[in-house]
Amino acid sequence: MRPMHILLITLSNIGDVVLATPVIELLGQRFPGLRIDLAGDARSLSLLAGTPGLVRCFSKDKARVHRGVWHLLRDLRGERYDLAVDLRSPLIGHLTRARQALCVPWRGRPAGRHAAEDHVAVLRPLLGEVVPPPVRLHVPAGEADWAAERLADLPRPRVAIAPGANWAPKMWPSGAYATLMQELAPVVGSWVILGSAADREAAGPLLGLRDLAIVDAVGETGLLQAAALLQHCDAFVGNDSGLGHMAAAVGLPTLTVFGPGQPERYRPWSPQARVIVAPGRDLAALEPGPVAGALRDLLAGSDRGTLAQTRGVEAASSS
Repeated sequence: MRPMHILLITLSNIGDVVLATPVIELLGQRFPGLRIDLAGDARSLSLLAGTPGLVRCFSKDKARVHRGVWHLLRDLRGERYDLAVDLRSPLIGHLTRARQALCVPWRGRPAGRHAAEDHVAVLRPLLGEVVPPPVRLHVPAGEADWAAERLADLPRPRVAIAPGANWAPKMWPSGAYATLMQELAPVVGSWVILGSAADREAAGPLLGLRDLAIVDAVGETGLLQAAALLQHCDAFVGNDSGLGHMAAAVGLPTLTVFGPGQPERYRPWSPQARVIVAPGRDLAALEPGPVAGALRDLLAGSDRGTLAQTRGVEAASSS
């Protein structure tokens, strides 16, 4: 019997792509040996290059807007998939000429449900009610070996820290991150600072801490290299951004600071994920003390859990 050939259409952002990995995991369990194609944003999909069974990635030409969509659809229709799973729209999957299409519903999602649960709910006609497994990225051996060599001389525990975000109100002030690093100097061996080239300004005060062991990887890596560096750290702390989801997907305990945003929907999907919500949802009002305490607990391996188990931390930080 030939393996199933499946198309998965994802949302565009890095976090959205990571939160789609439980769908890939469940499809792999249901159809051993499956061949899977992915359609979405080219940069974000690069994270999934190590996915078992991956055949091809499709992306539309952003410069051509509507024409790019139709060219993408033409390519997808030429494949004749056994199954198309569309996490992006209620329509595109049905237009691919797949033998079966499962798409997000036309109507809205239930209130309070996590994005990973929404994604897995699309598979309900195929699998019934299932709980999403934790997010997971497969880091290729080449990137993993590169990261191991890059961080080999850094003392442990190593903490990855991401001071940037794609929207300024979601960024905890850089000075607060610098204070956090200084306060935790007795318990953190070294810091790995991550982000895109656009995060150089946010990272500046952190990189200026000359008395700490720091690796500056801001703007210096692709997504898979960043994931590989995360894989060789012991914990992650940062803003609500794609890097937090990536950290969870390579098995790190994560601590995410939220201001505006929806932690109940967009926290990293992992049993080792914790969040702190700023007072009044204003990150400028969040002091380093509660974050330092939560990160100490994370490094000690105590009091880990999901958002539902960390309300005490949230309440303490919001008082």
